[in-house]
Amino acid sequence: MLALNREDVSLTEAQIRVHGKGDKTRFLPLAPESVQLVDHYLRLERPSVATPPLFVSLKGGARGGRMTPAGVRSLFRYHRRTTGVKRANPHRFRHTFARIILQRGVSVRDVADLLGNSEQMVRGHYAAWIPERQARLTKILLESFYGRAKTKSYQHA
Repeated sequence: MLALNREDVSLTEAQIRVHGKGDKTRFLPLAPESVQLVDHYLRLERPSVATPPLFVSLKGGARGGRMTPAGVRSLFRYHRRTTGVKRANPHRFRHTFARIILQRGVSVRDVADLLGNSEQMVRGHYAAWIPERQARLTKILLESFYGRAKTKSYQHA
């Protein structure tokens, strides 16, 4: 996120270019709400300095310079205090995103592509949220408990 430059975002195409590990580049879709928020930030909040970083410091002597990890931590601290949300951080957003899309049936391969990880890593890290795995484990548990699989009402939908 902090390495993004203004040229990495295409609001008209609703996508963002991300440079990942191993010099891999991928394009990620932006939800309409994200497009609106980034547009608002660029037009109304971001200092109008001609620097490449997308996210910049908005206050102090570093105003207009690339935002730092300490700056992001400070923003999260502020918002945790003002909202009462105790466990919010960028990595939690990443995990929540992965969990939700896996639960909604997005393939492990697609989730791995979106996260910039291998399928093996996604399967290992998010195994509990993969629907086919949940269904298989439910069947195993029911068979071991009842000696046979129960009705469909007990199987994962």
